[in-house]
Formats: sequence, structure tokens, C-alpha cells
Amino acid sequence: MIEYLYHRIVGGNGSYVALALLRVALGAHLAIELLCSWPFLDYLYGPDSFVQAFALRQGWIAVDTLREHHVEIALLHLGAAMLMMGGIGGRTSIITAFASLEALHALNGFILNGGDTLTRFLLLFLSIGESHARLAFRRQPEPAPDSVGEFLSRMAAICIIIQLCTAYVVSGLSKISSAEMWQNGTAVYYVLQHERFMGTELGAALVKIPFVCAAATYGTLAFEIYFPCLLWHRRTKRVATVAGGMLHGSIAIFMMIYDFQLIFMYAYLLLWSDADFAGALSRWPRLCHLIAVKDLPAGAVDGKVCLPAIDDCSTRQSRDS
Repeated sequence: MIEYLYHRIVGGNGSYVALALLRVALGAHLAIELLCSWPFLDYLYGPDSFVQAFALRQGWIAVDTLREHHVEIALLHLGAAMLMMGGIGGRTSIITAFASLEALHALNGFILNGGDTLTRFLLLFLSIGESHARLAFRRQPEPAPDSVGEFLSRMAAICIIIQLCTAYVVSGLSKISSAEMWQNGTAVYYVLQHERFMGTELGAALVKIPFVCAAATYGTLAFEIYFPCLLWHRRTKRVATVAGGMLHGSIAIFMMIYDFQLIFMYAYLLLWSDADFAGALSRWPRLCHLIAVKDLPAGAVDGKVCLPAIDDCSTRQSRDS
């Protein structure tokens, strides 16, 4: 089942580039996010936090103990995120980043959004796949064909895609079943009227055009509910990627919600195989070497033919010229 879904949706013969790019993007995102909130660390997570202890989830998590050591947890998380970004530490750095992020989330759940939930899943799935075969200071060897490592990498890619589809479909169905404004096409109108989401003056102008508001409302619902169907064919997968970029870009611009949109766009990387990245980068040999794409298809590199082996790409170009 995993193999069938992988070849049907992703195609190609590997997702090592996508997994590596996701690891780097997530590591950088987590590090920057924590550094931006560092001046407010005590207020967010410390003993003097604005969140009362009784409002936090208890269970097996010792909230008071975590609060006393919130600086150490933040430092651990920052270090794990930076190691993860550089591809150092293998799965250990990813699992450490996940565990420390869980601890911080346990200390303050009032600042979380859907992007934080997706981040946790992405970290878990990244720890399954081989994301250190590319873009890593300590690069691990690529798994052999038909090996356990290759299967786990494909399973990680499919799990991320399934999680992305689930998030969209559940969001779309919950909107259309529980909110009347999504049913009558006025949801975008009311959202852009809210003072919190007035990102630009253009948004205020768009709400005065009923057709635009209705089209944006119903278009969002259609995209979210039918997103899995769009991935079933290569041409419609491109449409899904462009439409998703437009949707999340619009939310970032008009509603000023940024990290949520970035996390979702990171997950789109797994829709494309190593061969897709190779084809897209075939005209830039230096980028090919940086990402260490091995499966470059025969194609043009500035008008010259590039051999499949990445190490031969630039040398063949200079030899032909």
C-alpha cells in the first residue's frame, strides 16, 4: 500500500532531497521562532508566566518542574534545532527537537495554532525517514534500493502527505458543516472585516466586492476538501501546489498569519521526488552539487547535455563548450 501510494502520488525513485529540505527548513524555522520569542521567555514559559498552572495539561507532565528549568529546555530546543538544520546528530537531534518542543508546548498552549500541531507530526515523520543523505555536514549514505531505509523514507513521505491531506479535508468539512457563513459564501467577508486580520488596505477594498468574497470562500472550501483528489494525477498536482501557494500566501498577506502558512508550505516539498528536483535544477549545476542530486535526467544545461551523474554535470558542460 505504501509503495503504491508513493509511486502514484510522488513518483520518481526517492524523496531524499525533499526530506533534507524539510529538515533544514523546519530546523531554521524552529530556531528563528525561539530566538524571536527569547526576550519574553520568562513571561511565556517561566514561573511568572501569564498562564496559570491549573490551566495547563497535567497528567504525567510535571509542569512546575518544567517551569523551573524553562531556560534549559529552551536552550536544548535551540541547540537541537540548529543541529537538525545542519544535519548533525542524525535522528537524535530531530527527536530531541521534538521532545523539547513538546515540553515548551506543555508550558503554554495558548500561543499554539494548527501550524504547531503539524510541526510535531512533521518532526515525528522526519525521524523515520533518511533525511541526512542530503544537505548535511555529516551526510549519511543513501539507503540501498529495496532496503529498509528506502522503505522508511518513502513511508515518511507518504505519512506527511496523508497528514497534509487530513488537515485540509478535516478543516474543509468542519467549516462547511458548522459555520453558516461558509455555507452562504460570506466567511472571507467577515474575516477580512475583523481588525486583527486587516493586513493591507487591499483587503479592506476586496471586502467591498461580493463576488470576490464569495469566490474566495467557496474556492477555499473546494481546495481543502478536494485536495487529495488533486494529488492523484501529475498535472493536477501542479495545480494543487500553485493553488496551495496562493491560498497560504494570501492568508499571510491579508490576515498576517505567517508561521502557520510556512509550515504547510514546507510539507508541500514531499509532493515531489528527487527526479523532479533534479529536473528543476538541471540548469544550475552548482545548486545540483549543493543539494547533491544524483538522479539528474538527461537534459539541457545552458544548451548542453547533462549526464545523469551529478559529478559529471559541470565537467561535461565545460567539455562540450
